[in-house]
Amino acid sequence: MTQFANAAEPAGIQRARALAPMVVSEIEQHWADMPRRSYLGALIEQESCPSLSHRMCWSTTAQLKTSREEGGGLTQFTRAWTAAGAQRFDALAEVKAMAPKALEELNWETLYQRADLNVRAAIVKLRNCDANLTRLTPGLDDLTRVAMCGSAYNGGWAHLQQDRKLCGMTPGCNPNKWFGHVEMHSVKSREKWQGYGQSAYDVNRGHVRNTVPLQSRRAKYVEMLGV
Repeated sequence: MTQFANAAEPAGIQRARALAPMVVSEIEQHWADMPRRSYLGALIEQESCPSLSHRMCWSTTAQLKTSREEGGGLTQFTRAWTAAGAQRFDALAEVKAMAPKALEELNWETLYQRADLNVRAAIVKLRNCDANLTRLTPGLDDLTRVAMCGSAYNGGWAHLQQDRKLCGMTPGCNPNKWFGHVEMHSVKSREKWQGYGQSAYDVNRGHVRNTVPLQSRRAKYVEMLGV
């Protein structure tokens, strides 16, 4: 795999090329059997890149912050609070519990400093989802597991399982297939968020479409990370 930067490439892709050897190393150390490795590059682009030339693209300093929510780093782990200031959830704490030793140094400071911990946390979260799917439904093909775990990465494991259940209750829908089946049925709202232009359903399904098919953002990372 060549890692030579092209001056004509957007800055985000140049940063991706620079980080690619580290990403491959993290995969080898923490999930050597990861299916569709190029998906991880597409996921980072989806999470951190408003555009390929944006300063946040493929940067640990990427941040989306409001008075009640903070998403940070290459892989945009999120924490949120209620209107009263109580914490609703902390995705960083959740992923650390999945692999305490490997993610011992990960916190809300190092998230913005260390790309390796960003990538490792995403690998751990995806690996955990893949293992859960394999245990619940043995025999799912690689691409289906990647798609389902991509949906869960964006919208939560519980919602993925609810969507699969809804699909299974719908005539002609196979809960063991994503494309054309589970992707078409969801408990997520289809009402557009005010000022955003998309619904929770649109965002979640768009997340998968943008990252999982080979003819998506994923294509550009095959050379860097492997198929």
